[in-house]
Amino acid sequence: MTCAHVVVADRCQKCGDMPSGRDYNAEPESITSGPNYHRNGVSGTGFNVFGFTYEGKDLIAVVFPGQGNIAVINPADLQEGWRGDTFETFFRQALSD
Repeated sequence: MTCAHVVVADRCQKCGDMPSGRDYNAEPESITSGPNYHRNGVSGTGFNVFGFTYEGKDLIAVVFPGQGNIAVINPADLQEGWRGDTFETFFRQALSD
């Protein structure tokens, strides 16, 4: 059985492996929604949300202000780890267009 890799700071929290081979300029197969801006209450930091498809999976990107502040989530499997920086270039560009 292979590990589903829950990666934090380049190291899998389940098996200790350091998975590599990710394309750090990855582009989604399709954008299914967004960007949608959320103010995050009266004092929180606002963020943008995109729905997208990648490798046949429906994912969500949460993009906060500032380089490196992006999360990618698979709502069907919340324990599956995705590196936000893999998609950062694409989503930051999409917000600036």
